[in-house]
Amino acid sequence: DDPAADSNPSWSPDGSRIAFESHRAGCYAIYLMNPDGTELKALTDSTTDDWDADWSPDGERIVFRSNRDGDDDIYVMSKDGLDVVQLTDGEGRDIDPDWSPDGSSILFASDLDGYLQIFVMDSDGSNVRRLSRNWSDHRNPQWSPDGSRIAFASDRDGDFEIYVMDYAEDEGSVDQLTDNRTHDGNYELAWIADGSAIIYASGWEGETDIYVMDADGSNVQPLVVDASDDITVSWLSPQD
Repeated sequence: DDPAADSNPSWSPDGSRIAFESHRAGCYAIYLMNPDGTELKALTDSTTDDWDADWSPDGERIVFRSNRDGDDDIYVMSKDGLDVVQLTDGEGRDIDPDWSPDGSSILFASDLDGYLQIFVMDSDGSNVRRLSRNWSDHRNPQWSPDGSRIAFASDRDGDFEIYVMDYAEDEGSVDQLTDNRTHDGNYELAWIADGSAIIYASGWEGETDIYVMDADGSNVQPLVVDASDDITVSWLSPQD
């Protein structure tokens, strides 16, 4: 409950902490807090902006986006904000990082080729390769829990819709899941823990609200629908 913007929450794998971005210090930085909002701690203290935090599967590191070197690149740091390492250093924007379920790779979107395309790299920033091949913008790539598929938002049909493609070295089979006359998933989307459904933000009722659908695009159900904009989502996997 802060006058500044707080957004993009990301649950730690064990559910003990939430990483998020906030503008409360004059630029966007990555913060940590307990699930009840206590023990707030700033992890980054840059004079530029840091966004898009995502936890490694073991909960030891956080990948994020920063423009601290003049454009948007992908960085990684330890869970306490130390040992910051820059992973990408291209001329375009590198945004929306997402760690693979096995911790070996990181998805991200980059406009190095003119449009935002989906790329994957090893978790140390090496072996970068492009996955999407459609000349339109792609946002928010998200691994399925088993690592076999990637959900993403793209405006390839004129506005942002949600798609799923098989994970392959050169764009695998692509299925379109939503088809509305507004944007779906361009703010955020997330798989639920067993891979059977996807939660996402959509503006098709006017304001942006949160919906869930089966992984094949069927059975769309509203989760949060009200008179305000509800935008970014994060799924906490059940604990053993």
